[in-house]
Amino acid sequence: MIKTDVLSNGIRLVTESIPNTPTVSVCYSVEIGSQNDPIAYCGLAHLLEHSLFLGTQSYSQKDIQRHDYLTGGALNAETNQECTIISTDILSEDLPSALSIIADMVQNPLFPPQAVNREKEVILNELKDVSEDDDMFVDNMIYEVAFKGQPIQYPTEGYENTIKAITSKIIKDHYQKYAQPDKIIISISGNIEHNKIKELCQKLFGQIQQKETFKPLHKPIYVGGDKRMAENMSSNVFRLAFNGIALDEGTDNYVKIDLLASLLENALYDDLRHKKGLLYGIHADNIAYKQCALFMISASCLPKNTKDVIHGCTQIMGQIEKYITPQSLKAAQKTIKLDLCTRDNSPHEKAFSNEFDLRYYNRIVPTTEYFEKIDATTVTDLQKIATRIFSSRLSFAGIGKLKEMPSYKQITQWIEEAHLSTPKNLEKSYIKNYLSKGKEP
Repeated sequence: MIKTDVLSNGIRLVTESIPNTPTVSVCYSVEIGSQNDPIAYCGLAHLLEHSLFLGTQSYSQKDIQRHDYLTGGALNAETNQECTIISTDILSEDLPSALSIIADMVQNPLFPPQAVNREKEVILNELKDVSEDDDMFVDNMIYEVAFKGQPIQYPTEGYENTIKAITSKIIKDHYQKYAQPDKIIISISGNIEHNKIKELCQKLFGQIQQKETFKPLHKPIYVGGDKRMAENMSSNVFRLAFNGIALDEGTDNYVKIDLLASLLENALYDDLRHKKGLLYGIHADNIAYKQCALFMISASCLPKNTKDVIHGCTQIMGQIEKYITPQSLKAAQKTIKLDLCTRDNSPHEKAFSNEFDLRYYNRIVPTTEYFEKIDATTVTDLQKIATRIFSSRLSFAGIGKLKEMPSYKQITQWIEEAHLSTPKNLEKSYIKNYLSKGKEP
């Protein structure tokens, strides 16, 4: 059973009781993400996340590590563009002590300068890993072209010069400014009782006070464009992206775009992997945030196959209407349903999905509601969503042997030509060539 509540200071609480499990999962989130980072301190939210583990007056860094050792659990954290999350999976008996440590970490962090400097070195090593990871590197590139000149374009992990410029005081001031109760959610799933959890959370987190209310961040505007980097690599790595479906559009479109991504990925994999053997794997996904999203195809292949792979992608995207059939829709529906069922069987996944729903929809969306929306989606619905997505300006990012990559103009022309060759008997609306003109409809 899922229950939502609000602590006396405005912190939102959601619990889900799963009696037949001995474990509990905790997800504590606060809306401090990389979009809040000043440009001069890009990577600040990510360094802040690391620094929350450096100790408090009551718990040293070693105490926090020792608690993990003694309970068999592990306190983890992650930062994305919109929020920072602290989480743990533990046995039910260890929930009070784990919550006590998290409460102290988020309310009384010391941010000791020497320890922060050590953590900056850890981040700098992470940056080196990112620069050597082709997929992570090209992911950062696609955001640079898709949202050029806006905070969301910058990598969450930051840059070497911006990380070096951050001090312990900058971290502390930034955290105190944004860590407000109205931006905090506590989600707990497992073998628990809601009333006892609320009482415990009120005691541990109820002292956090609202200091000020901030205006929402400016809505990111999709721009699109092209960026490439020459590297002598054994594979070319690239992304093709379009203006996607943001979370603030509601669950109806969220379901439809997920179905489209699943259907498109199946079509791409069947054609480029099974029929032509041009690559090992290819993925399609709608990477969604509150007010913006990227609908993206991710792939890598041998340099000699790059043009054929990208041309194959454009043919399927350009003629997507003929791939959206009752049979392909049914397959996509089953795929998404299976993903939802897998999520529902895990306390960890439930804690995260409940936090997600509460943050973006201000309610918990029942799995049955998702199923109903999935079943209600028609071929025409997906054709309309596809027309909208592929009418937006293309974003392309690639690294590798550039002479093997088609030009930006060539890719956009292939998409339009494929669209114009779609069989006339299919019901469709004409996609105007915004792609090559670089304009949004």
